[in-house]
Amino acid sequence: GGPADRPGHVRAVPGAVPRAPPVVDRREAGPHPPAEIIPSIFLLEIAASLHLLPGLLRDIHWRSVGLLLAGTAVGTPLGVALLTSLPAAPMKLALAAFVLVSTALLWRGFALARMPGRTATIAIGAAAGAANGAFGIGGPPVILFYFASPAGMAAGRASLIVYFLLTDVIGLAAFGHQGLVTAQGFLLALFLLPPLLAGVWLGARSFRTADPRQFRKWVLVILVVLALMTAAQGLQAYL
Repeated sequence: GGPADRPGHVRAVPGAVPRAPPVVDRREAGPHPPAEIIPSIFLLEIAASLHLLPGLLRDIHWRSVGLLLAGTAVGTPLGVALLTSLPAAPMKLALAAFVLVSTALLWRGFALARMPGRTATIAIGAAAGAANGAFGIGGPPVILFYFASPAGMAAGRASLIVYFLLTDVIGLAAFGHQGLVTAQGFLLALFLLPPLLAGVWLGARSFRTADPRQFRKWVLVILVVLALMTAAQGLQAYL
């Protein structure tokens, strides 16, 4: 699966910030290991997306969403394979560099004259899937795809929400297959649901009155922050 990266005043799209990869070690240490927390996050993101969905249906660019999902389905297993076979640090640095360069181009006004074709869209989806499978950071390639496209702010936001909704459903099913979706996870999600929906309502209300240029800038700023966080994680291996 952000602005365009989690429910709330700034976030307009559920599902796009870093989270754990889809293969999680349930033995991981800590008071709240990812194996317990991540399924609850998926449940919350699905609830947030479903809450927004009725008002978005007419704006969704279904063709691109379908092609991106097809690419994601191909790229996610590749990312998981990379996670287990290649050093994570240089891959994280490469991903961060890609996001920073792409964000800089968008900040300077780069835009596509038309929607990318089938092959390019599937390739972007595969890149998002690979990044998600390897690092749990699949949002930036898809966000950059819509922000560079001529689809428009409303269509891009609606399409991102549906894309992340469907990837969250797939991710939740994967956790369920591992036996990680528990009654405790549902209770945690239920406890956090009221403040989440309040944040989603505030974010949607703000989006309707937002200046498109300011909204775009906020999304790009958050993408830069995400890229820098990813780069910092990669650099830790060399320090």
